[in-house]
Amino acid sequence: MGGWGVLTADAMASTRLELAHLPADLEASLDDLLPPRWSRNNPIDLAGGETKDTIPAVLDLLATHAGIDAVLVLGLGIQANQGRMEREGSFYPEWGLDRIVDFHDRQDRRYATAAAACAATSDKPFLVATELAVADRTNAAVAGVVEAGGYCFASSQRAVRALHHLWGYARWRHRRT
Repeated sequence: MGGWGVLTADAMASTRLELAHLPADLEASLDDLLPPRWSRNNPIDLAGGETKDTIPAVLDLLATHAGIDAVLVLGLGIQANQGRMEREGSFYPEWGLDRIVDFHDRQDRRYATAAAACAATSDKPFLVATELAVADRTNAAVAGVVEAGGYCFASSQRAVRALHHLWGYARWRHRRT
């Protein structure tokens, strides 16, 4: 997430949006899920130490925490993209590669579904950004987001811009009531 998180934070700097400070209780809960080297800051970098269940658990923590208003989800589709490359390789489907590719696709679709479920149950925006929305629309994560009724932004900068407009609209609606 590192580079994507930096680009996202930079994009936010040109808006009135603010990166939430991670409250101590949320940071402690994340400590239980993530490896000791995780960023302990926002943007949250999972540090590549996640298990198959970490991403849905982190999304759920963010969805249920009162100190978080919205979530930008970055990096979905990487596993399915790896699976696509394996599928296109000369050793597929032998030696169990078919099972590995299927696992990659299932996981990324699961992560996309988890983000959509968190958005629905928390009533918070969960915006997904991945360049695979343009590079490979058949990617399992991209397809999962679309099937769940969501939209994949082609970059974190576009997702930030959309969130900024959403925030402005919400403020306008609030002033009218």
